[in-house]
Order: sequence, then C-alpha cells, then structure tokens
Amino acid sequence: MNEFTKKDILENLELIAEKLKSSNKTADIGIYGGSAIILLWEFRKSTRDIDIMIRNGEEEIKNIARDIAAYKKYPEDWLSDQVRTFTSINYKERLFLEIPKDEPSLRIFVPTTKYLLAMKCIAMRHETDTKDVKSLIKLLKITKEEDVLSIIDKYYPYDVIPDRTSFGIKEIMKEINLESFPDKDVINKQNNTPESEEDAFTKDLNNRNNLLNKGKGWKR
Repeated sequence: MNEFTKKDILENLELIAEKLKSSNKTADIGIYGGSAIILLWEFRKSTRDIDIMIRNGEEEIKNIARDIAAYKKYPEDWLSDQVRTFTSINYKERLFLEIPKDEPSLRIFVPTTKYLLAMKCIAMRHETDTKDVKSLIKLLKITKEEDVLSIIDKYYPYDVIPDRTSFGIKEIMKEINLESFPDKDVINKQNNTPESEEDAFTKDLNNRNNLLNKGKGWKR
C-alpha cells in the first residue's frame, strides 16, 4: 500500500504540471483531507491517497493521473475525487501554490482551516479522521463542543449532523479538556471531600463571630 508524504505529494503535483504544460493545458485543483493537512501542517505525515476536487481541466487531470499510476505503479485511485461526497456548497478555499511560478499550468487550492475541520467532522469515518479533527480543534484553540458544531453548521446548514460526528466531537472535547487539565478529577475529588467534624465546628464558630462582630447576634 502506498503512503504519500509531503514530498511525494509535491513531486506528483509538479509532474502533473509538467504534463499539462507539455500539452499546452491548464488546470485548477483543490487539495483536501489528509493531503491538505500534510501540506499545511506538521501533525500528519502521510496519507493513502491524495484527495482532490478538480475545478478546471477534469479530463486532462484524470488522463494524467492514469499515466502516472501506470508509470509509478500506483493504485488507479491514487488521485481521488471521492472527497466530493463531503464538500459543501458554502466551501471556502484559498490559493496555495502555482506550478510553475512564472507561467503556471497548475493552480492548487486548499480549504480554510475551519472548512477542513467541518469536512473532517462530517466524514468522521475512522480513527485517522478522529485524530485529524482533534488536531484541527487544538490548532483553532476551540474549547467548547458547541463552537465546533457552530462551524459545522456554517458549512453544512442543511445537513443533519450524523450521530457518529456528535458522539466523536463530544469524546474529543473530553480528551482535550483532560489534556489541558490533567488533575481535574483529583481536584474535583478534593473539592467534594466531606468536611471533618473539627472543620465543620471551626467554620460554624467563625460564622458566629462574624455575625456578632456585625452586631447581629446569633439566632438559635
């Protein structure tokens, strides 16, 4: 099974650009999923396929992808557009790279961080998605479950959030909060420890003295 690193992804994008240029063609693609995370950040090192959305030049991209698969002995779906299942009509992208820089034959776009988080939450198919969601939440410094749901709703306003997504987000936020406050359970136990008789007596005595000092006396 092939695993594509950042180096592999960039090399293949350059190869696609070269083939487009040699045919006097141009194309625009969006890089999504784990591939986008690998290109943008360091917390993901490899992916099994390269998720793309073809914005322009679909026929050319698919033909080139088949040629590269045959040449490098990649699986036929190494350059996958299955991510379209999870795309939003409210999608947000930004230009990431143009190859070559002077007269680009290939323009590469990536989703915004919040849009990528929303997509990953909606997908939430396996452990890798869960890890990516957790990393993106931490990257965005989100501390509340409802804030994650609000981001999802922004991009998928007409979709019902799957139960697996709701449950996954809840569990992820628990993990993040425990990592941020590792002694939280210990503190709670300490705070909930019943008072000893001596502590209760001292507290009662202090209350009496405070009231007497205020001239209110103590009602029995």
